[in-house]
Amino acid sequence: MYRAILHKDEAVLTARQSNALREAGILGTAGSRPTLNLEKEGPSGGSSGGGGSSSGTTFAPQIVINVNGGGDSADTIAQKAKEAAKKALEEFWNDMNLAT
Repeated sequence: MYRAILHKDEAVLTARQSNALREAGILGTAGSRPTLNLEKEGPSGGSSGGGGSSSGTTFAPQIVINVNGGGDSADTIAQKAKEAAKKALEEFWNDMNLAT
């Protein structure tokens, strides 16, 4: 067990949380200090709209969703897309140990 004294509003990430951030390209560990990349270029080639430098606190990724509903109605497609997005976001927050 490791003990730490933190300043007000500081937090320590678990290994699982930091690994998830590294895999997402948000947390860099080159050199002796960790770095944050909140403006990482996404797969669509656009900026994530991260909103600042490495000291910023806003993370606003760009999410592109492509839907092919086959023969379903627009309402059915919208409902299925909503359910899939909700499930994916819940899994993401669980992986980050940030689920409420």
